[in-house]
Order: sequence, then structure tokens, then C-alpha cells
Amino acid sequence: MDLLISWFEAHSGTAGWMQAFGGLIGLAIAIYLPHQQHVKALKQAGLQRHERSLQLFDALGAMANFAGQSLLNVLGAMESPDFVEELPYAYQPSELEGLATAFSSYPLHELPDHDSVQSALLIKSSFSHASKKLSEAFSAVMSGDLAAYIEHKDVFEFYYNELCEHVTRFSDLADGYRKRLQDSE
Repeated sequence: MDLLISWFEAHSGTAGWMQAFGGLIGLAIAIYLPHQQHVKALKQAGLQRHERSLQLFDALGAMANFAGQSLLNVLGAMESPDFVEELPYAYQPSELEGLATAFSSYPLHELPDHDSVQSALLIKSSFSHASKKLSEAFSAVMSGDLAAYIEHKDVFEFYYNELCEHVTRFSDLADGYRKRLQDSE
């Protein structure tokens, strides 16, 4: 140890170089640590964004499936030979209004991409049209206008089938998004 101290005393510039070297190491650490924290924060934010997207896919999927099942129940009553008696029990306007409200308040803008937003809008639109035609068909039955009922029922079925197609497409988009996330991990 004495030899090392003697050598440093004999070479006066060495201490300055050691200070410079230590300063560079300190500077590198001062740059590296915040950078790593920033990278970690960005990664965490990305994970949270993906988690939120998955929650949104799941929420709309559940709402759309429930809407489809509700409309299917009514369609079953409409196709029954006793539709005049069964339709008033199957048709639940308050349930459909609640679904319409849920679709209206759904945060479409938070979905992860254009295709999923477009698909969600199509689900919302098809459900709205189907609900409207269902209401008109119900009113026609209650007023005894069977010709109008049949016309509204046919249009309702069209929108119901369209809704089912959009729900399937949305489900495929959600599955694709999940797969992309898994593949990127």
C-alpha cells in the first residue's frame, strides 16, 4: 500500500486523471439510472394501456353478447306461432334501453385501433336499428297491424343478423389483439 501511495506522490498528474475518470463514471451512472427508470415507466404505461384495451374489448364483447341474446329471445317469440301472446313477455324495452345507454357511454375512443373502433360503432349502430325496428314491430302487433308487423320483423331480423356479424368480427379483432400482445412478450 505504501508503494502505491509513493507512486501517486511521484506522479502528480495521476490524481487528476483519477478524478476525471471517477467523474466520468459518476456522470455515466447519473445518465444511465434515470434513463432506465424512464424506460421502465414507459414499459409500465404500455402494459397498462394494453390491459385497458383488453378490458374494453371484454366489456363491449359482454355487452354485445348480452344484447344479441336479448334480441334472440325476442326473435324466438316473434317466430312462434303464438307470437301475439309471447311477444309482450319476451320484449323488454327497459332492458334494451339500458343496453342502448351502455353502448352510448362506452368509451369507443379508448379502443386500441381504427378497426376495433369501427367495429364497435357498427355494433352500436346495428343494435340501435334492431331495437328501433323491434319497437315498431311490437307496436304493430299491439295495434293489430300484421302487415306492418311482418315488414318491421323482417327489417329487425336483418339488423339482428348484421349485429351478430359485427359481434363476431369484433370478437375476432379482440382475439387478434390478444395474440399480438402474447407474441410480443
